[in-house]
Amino acid sequence: RGRGLLRLNDMASTEDGLLQSRLVMRTQGSLRLILNTKLWAQMQIDKASEKSIRITAMDTEDQGVKVFLISASSKDTGQLFAALHHRILALRSHVEQEAEIKCPEPVREVAQSIEEDSDDDDDVLTPSGANVGAPGDEGDKLPASST
Repeated sequence: RGRGLLRLNDMASTEDGLLQSRLVMRTQGSLRLILNTKLWAQMQIDKASEKSIRITAMDTEDQGVKVFLISASSKDTGQLFAALHHRILALRSHVEQEAEIKCPEPVREVAQSIEEDSDDDDDVLTPSGANVGAPGDEGDKLPASST
């Protein structure tokens, strides 16, 4: 797409303290926008060579995810890769923490309902061999609610 100045812009987020970062690149001379993308948790980065980094980013022209190759000196490439890698790992850990916060509550409810059902099943069992789990029992409803 061209040669130019690449910037890694950071903005402090709201209450969680997470950085919101963008990669912005403009061509030399005309200052045409080449790259303008937010960093996100699923963004892929890797060192293609000593002097280049391959990233997935949003394309400004067709609004799709594309693969970009950024070339620079080996020193600049190392610094940029470390900065991008650090920010993406922070985003991934933040997403995982949010998922852990949201996920345990339904699991506890399912565990409680299993305990309640098992207590009910003990009361239902009789020496005469009553059928437990027959259609219409609460046991049929449990697997559907646990998914």
